[in-house]
Amino acid sequence: MVSHYKREEIARYDKKQTVFSGYGVAPNPKNYAVSVLSLNSEKLLICPFCLTIEKLWKYVISPENKRIAKCPNCKNQILFKTLFSLLEWNGSQFADFVQPYSKMGFWKKIYPDFETWKRRLTYISHSDDSDDSFAQQFWNRYKALKGESEE
Repeated sequence: MVSHYKREEIARYDKKQTVFSGYGVAPNPKNYAVSVLSLNSEKLLICPFCLTIEKLWKYVISPENKRIAKCPNCKNQILFKTLFSLLEWNGSQFADFVQPYSKMGFWKKIYPDFETWKRRLTYISHSDDSDDSFAQQFWNRYKALKGESEE
């Protein structure tokens, strides 16, 4: 049986310890315990599958992979990195995310249906100087990526 002091010494030099960061669990580069400032649980996030705006604390963290969250509305899983990035993306950047994902079933994951998702897309607005709305930027870029002509 290992003594308490021996376990403390082993833990002090264990480089395999991890810390929680803004994007999930990350390796601890230090050889000592690190305290990291926690995230603001009141931060608003947008799920790309249902376009519901919810607070961070409502998302369920996957027990198998701490970088994945489950949306409280549609129950789809998404990386924390994507959830935090979506707030900063414009419509074109969101289309850049959706278009390759559409080949892997993005449109099957939207919730509850396409018409509701499309309507919610028109409500998303970011404060930028562009004349185009978020939805207009999204559809223009998405059609361009698919190779469809502008109508």
